[in-house]
Amino acid sequence: LFQPGKLCLKNISKLNSLMGDPAKELKIIHLAGTNGKGSVSFKIAKTLECSGYTTGLFVSPHISSFRERIQINGKLITEDEVVEHLTKVNALCEENEIPATFFERVTATAFSHFKHSKAEVVVLEAGLGGRLDATNIITPILSIITSIGLDHTKILGETIEAIANEKAGIIKPGVPVIVGKSCPFDQLKRIASSKNSRAIRPEDVEANPYPNPYTMNPDELDYDTENSYTASSSLAYLKTRNILPKINDECILSGVKIRPPCRFEILSVNSGSKKIKVVLDVAHNPIAIEKLVKMLKRKFPGKNFRFMIGMSRDKDIKKILRTVGNEINNSPRGGLHFARAKENVSFDERNYVIEEASLEVKACIRQVLNKTDEENEVVVICGSVFIMCEVRQALGYNEPADSSVIEETVGIKNCATQDN
Repeated sequence: LFQPGKLCLKNISKLNSLMGDPAKELKIIHLAGTNGKGSVSFKIAKTLECSGYTTGLFVSPHISSFRERIQINGKLITEDEVVEHLTKVNALCEENEIPATFFERVTATAFSHFKHSKAEVVVLEAGLGGRLDATNIITPILSIITSIGLDHTKILGETIEAIANEKAGIIKPGVPVIVGKSCPFDQLKRIASSKNSRAIRPEDVEANPYPNPYTMNPDELDYDTENSYTASSSLAYLKTRNILPKINDECILSGVKIRPPCRFEILSVNSGSKKIKVVLDVAHNPIAIEKLVKMLKRKFPGKNFRFMIGMSRDKDIKKILRTVGNEINNSPRGGLHFARAKENVSFDERNYVIEEASLEVKACIRQVLNKTDEENEVVVICGSVFIMCEVRQALGYNEPADSSVIEETVGIKNCATQDN
């Protein structure tokens, strides 16, 4: 059903045109970035909903249900709507011999759904990179680049400069771009200027009700605060420029406090007679892991950490292990466990005592909880978003699930690993 292929805009452009160009009719906020783009998208969408806008949200990948990817005012697209829109997209691909990838077809489905649902604003998260991402056929009202780091280097480039060039592909002529703190601002500013656009630091936006976190002690700054500040600055810009005038300060302050699932999500889990603190986080690259460890130490001073990690093969496992391993080696207790999701997880176990490296997620969680000292340890489950569905189910949470109809139409199963 889905075709492999190099990143390009040819397929999605043709699909969108055959559908009547729904992307052109949408008022879109477009986001890219190595880390934080999903959280910032979520915070912006929640603020816009609060402010009275019918708000579409497109994010990827999903945790438990394919339908999480396409939402209107927090309501997941229904199964009937998926079948309606995606069936039409698939038919257009077959009739016109368009070798569209999974992500291109899903993006086209989202554009169609948002148009038919009369979304007033759409928050659109890029899937991979920016320049050649399937979402990049639109002209937004605002672009946002949350952060730049080394991830997906085989596709996007081996250096920060190369990756920044790819992310900067979402900058459009005459459309301003908010540039997050963890970005090479001067480089992105030059690219924006070449397109007659303006690159704006979050701290340069006027009338932002959210306090500037960069005046704080750096040791007190965490990534959720950075994401909230990037989101609030973007919203304040749209408000003060009268682009989205219904945005109000109260909604900004309440909206940016909200986090999507598995972003430093703290749970209290019963395990026999023990009540164990568990943190779920989709940190899956070295920068995100470093920030996660920093936030853990700040949130749980004096505690030891027992990590359970599941990663896809393309991650810098050695560097991630150094960060996590150093934390464990400095603790009198704690441990490092690796879980195997739907695909085998690659890792480098040299110089580390890995207690179990090949357990399925459910078995790995049982082992972790059994070994955890509830008084002195916090369990940290992190890595690829693709393990989080199995994790949450194993912890007893009732996750949204797709029926066989969705599996047949979309071509994936619940909790399945799907590349963007």
